[in-house]
Amino acid sequence: MGRNKVYAQDPGPENNEMPYDFWAFIRWCVNHEELSESSAKVYVSNIRTAFKTMFADDDALFKNLRNAFFSHTREPERRIARLEDNYERLVAYAETVAEFGDDFELSKFSPSLRMEVSKPAPKEDWVRAFQCYCRFIRWRIDIQRESYGMKVEIKDDPMHFHEIPMHNHFRQYMKNKGKGYTAQTINTYCSKLRRLYNLLIRRVQKKKIFDYIGVYIRNGHDVKPFLDKLQKRIEYELEWETFPDLSDDDAERGKNAFLIYREFLEDLAKNPDKYPVPERYEIPWKIDDKEKTNLT
Repeated sequence: MGRNKVYAQDPGPENNEMPYDFWAFIRWCVNHEELSESSAKVYVSNIRTAFKTMFADDDALFKNLRNAFFSHTREPERRIARLEDNYERLVAYAETVAEFGDDFELSKFSPSLRMEVSKPAPKEDWVRAFQCYCRFIRWRIDIQRESYGMKVEIKDDPMHFHEIPMHNHFRQYMKNKGKGYTAQTINTYCSKLRRLYNLLIRRVQKKKIFDYIGVYIRNGHDVKPFLDKLQKRIEYELEWETFPDLSDDDAERGKNAFLIYREFLEDLAKNPDKYPVPERYEIPWKIDDKEKTNLT
């Protein structure tokens, strides 16, 4: 049973605290980061709290970001330039949170003590949420670029990186293999495959088959020819070192991780019932004033 369709909520140009398009962000987190809806809402709450705590009331980060998405509708180059400028500002705010978040405290009234109690700000939670929001905005801008026929540049930067398709199922597959696949080993494989995916596969694939590989498999498509071709392309590119962002360690471990990921995909094709189909949201860009939310 699919999820109810819920349209993106636009907090409006006067709201300086709520992340722009936060409902679409929540649904993107569910679809792409494989978070639960409740965890994604916590991300929104953390972004809002960090912003209110660390920055001035008249800071217009999200307001300016919203305006950039609505600007220069008939001038693609100017629109993208403005979006990129605002994205860089967003990244700068995320970096500020990472650098100075430890300097802040949060106060909360304690009924038992009948007084305000202060505690250190949860900087790591704030940083994680801000970085995820950066990836969402980067994804939205890239969609805009592609719609205008502009090149999408994938930088060696975690805030530009997409997650591996079905990464939670992949982690579970390795965990079930047992001996030799510790939590640290699994994290390393996923990290190296994520770098290979973003810095090589996403750069060379003309069609986004790999991005939706699980859907192709579940729809009964034989993806072996595609995987054979992709594996040869990876080996060729790594042999000729045409992607300097990938170190020798990235290349070797990334290739090994891809082979294990391919085993997982083959197991998915043979035993689809082992891997529950994740529920996904539609993420339309329609604004519906009737849609309300409570994230307090």
